[in-house]
Amino acid sequence: PDLIMAIGDEESDEEMFKYLNYIENKFSYLKNETKIITCTIGRKPSEAKYYLNEPNEVIDCLESMIL
Repeated sequence: PDLIMAIGDEESDEEMFKYLNYIENKFSYLKNETKIITCTIGRKPSEAKYYLNEPNEVIDCLESMIL
């Protein structure tokens, strides 16, 4: 895939973020082929690399990616 994007707002999502970070670091050749974005909703300690303040910002984020 060209893009893997994982967005979540609960503690149970942290394993997903952690695994995707592992994949990105372990298989460095993917960086040239696949962009991995991990994003949590709300500022808090997280394995995600990015955060959005509110759930409604997810739509804005996705829309900005297609423009």
